[in-house]
Amino acid sequence: MVPSVLKGAAHYPELWPVEVFHKDLELMKEIKLNVVRVAEFTWSLLEPEEGRYSFDWLHEYIDAYRKHGIRVVIGTPTAAPPPWLVKKHPEILPIDYNGVPARYGVRREYCPNNPLYREFTKKIVSKLAEEFKDYDNVIGFQIDNEVHWGEGSSWRYCYCPHCISKFREYLESKYGDIENLNKTMGTLVWSHKYSSYDEIVPPKPPFDLYNRSLTIEWLRFRSQSWVDYVNLQAEIIRSVAPGKLVTTNLMGLYPEIDYYRLSENLDFSSTDVYPKFGSDAYDPAYTGLVYDATRNMSRNRRFVVMELQAGATDGYSYVTPEGSGVFKISVTPEPGEIRKWAYQAIAHGAEGVLFWDWRTRPIGKEQFWYGILDHDGVPRRRFREVQKLFNELDRISDVIDKSRVEASAALLLSYETLWALDTIEKGYYNHTYTGELAKTYKALWLNRVNIDVIPPEATFDSYKIVAAPSLYLASQTLIEKLREYVHNGGTLLLTPRSFVKDEYNRVNINLDKVYELTGVKIKEYTRLPENAKALIKFEEDSPILAKEETYGEAWLETYEPETAKPIAYAAWRWMRAEPVITVNNYGKGTVVTIGSILPQHTLTKIIKQLLQHVNIRPVIQENTFDPNIEYYSKTLNTRKKVLFIINHEGTPKQLKIKLAIDAAQVTELLTGQTFKPVEVEHILNPHDVKILLIE
Repeated sequence: MVPSVLKGAAHYPELWPVEVFHKDLELMKEIKLNVVRVAEFTWSLLEPEEGRYSFDWLHEYIDAYRKHGIRVVIGTPTAAPPPWLVKKHPEILPIDYNGVPARYGVRREYCPNNPLYREFTKKIVSKLAEEFKDYDNVIGFQIDNEVHWGEGSSWRYCYCPHCISKFREYLESKYGDIENLNKTMGTLVWSHKYSSYDEIVPPKPPFDLYNRSLTIEWLRFRSQSWVDYVNLQAEIIRSVAPGKLVTTNLMGLYPEIDYYRLSENLDFSSTDVYPKFGSDAYDPAYTGLVYDATRNMSRNRRFVVMELQAGATDGYSYVTPEGSGVFKISVTPEPGEIRKWAYQAIAHGAEGVLFWDWRTRPIGKEQFWYGILDHDGVPRRRFREVQKLFNELDRISDVIDKSRVEASAALLLSYETLWALDTIEKGYYNHTYTGELAKTYKALWLNRVNIDVIPPEATFDSYKIVAAPSLYLASQTLIEKLREYVHNGGTLLLTPRSFVKDEYNRVNINLDKVYELTGVKIKEYTRLPENAKALIKFEEDSPILAKEETYGEAWLETYEPETAKPIAYAAWRWMRAEPVITVNNYGKGTVVTIGSILPQHTLTKIIKQLLQHVNIRPVIQENTFDPNIEYYSKTLNTRKKVLFIINHEGTPKQLKIKLAIDAAQVTELLTGQTFKPVEVEHILNPHDVKILLIE
């Protein structure tokens, strides 16, 4: 798979004089860098005019990398079409919902459904793969760059004739006779009964004004358009350059493409992570969520961080259908942060980390998006920090190569729920799906257990507990999978607004199987006003948080128990002591249903007790709980664990923990220090990392 531990950076030697390139190579050797990603924005160099290809310059670079022992990932250049192509064929530009073509001058100004652009894509990708297929230091290709609809602009949703035509074909292929579509979607509402597919026009923002079923199909189609485009390139590369790895760099949890489907045909997943981009503060638990999702997006659970923040990020303006704004230049990473970020990725299963980028550019866009080196190329603090990291990774690479993340707890991530709740009905609620997803992940993360973030299509059988927050849209297939999972002994956690919509984004009124699973029917629900809180009291005999009080906010739904046992009751205005949290035994398993949006600390405590119930225990016991210290483990073999301990604050920590597993020896891998196998004491410096090999 990915050869050894990748330690690298994105490199853009074409932007610099040749003497700078040679200086870079010497510094890369000094820092023990072993991989670069190149060429993803060089189409105008690779093909300066139609049909005339120029690869000599890239051959020279790749030869030089090889001589210095540096592997290469080549980016296909399709994210930025060259000026000659747009001038000659302006029809490749995406068209916004007002019929206005994108203005050329940034990047991503193309439509993946445009047949002409796809032909040009085939030509340049084929030529690139053919030209570099025989280099042993070229380990693979990155397809495009951060595939998405438009550069933060109003053409995020292309409405060109090709998109509209292919959308109609997609609908006809799925629904067949137009009357079946009319019946399924309920098009009689507002007199939209169609006579033919040619009458259908894709919805535009704000999406909630349109037929819900038609809109969810438009969002599925839009996502699938990128899946098809990435697969087009993957198939070309595999046919021309067999044996080379194929990936594309994802953007965390970018909401508009189903990354699980996008990654199905890749050799491994890659992602880009910039913790401080667009925000002065960041939540390390959310970064963990990104990594645990990326690992499970990969068909073999292997992934690389293709871009990791190496310095301050540049300012960025953005335009969306909802408005415009600007991200400020970010706060510079503190000493130790970029090393810590890399170790967090590796703790969660990354097999390599490439920083963005190597050298900060003084030209074009992203002039203040800092790399490992500043504009003047003088090695300073960040360079030395990366050098320390790469030296450490050299020493422990064997452990990283052979260890894997294993998890007994899973978090369900449904892109279709995200689209239904956060995109189509954006703003309808005081909570969001992505917010509840992150909160539930953090509740698991704070309980010091490993987590798999999985799609509805995944197999649930290997997990002792599955958390499915706000599962707004669920197909009958998914409902049956969850019923089977629980019936066979699994534990399922549900939170408000679950099973509201069916797979066609219609209100689900056929809920008998859901009632059997949860053991409750919804009696009444209401959105809670902003800042309003419903009092929630747990029963004295509750198996969870007995006698405790908490509050719910944003949403309140109360239940009529059938087979479920109420364990907590809510009170708000006219509602008095109404069941709001229930436990239902279904087959050999258990379903916990929560009817209000709980604060983080309460959800964390509930999940702690559920984890104990299913016998999932962390590998450590803390004398003093600190939410800013992360513990994440990997399995080396049946008898060894590798425990990563990460300080996510800029203050030192006194660490005192006990191991919850049998061990004969404990070694801190970065220092070689050994400890008594029962109790471990450490001083964790600001943003520091300890890695314990437990044998």
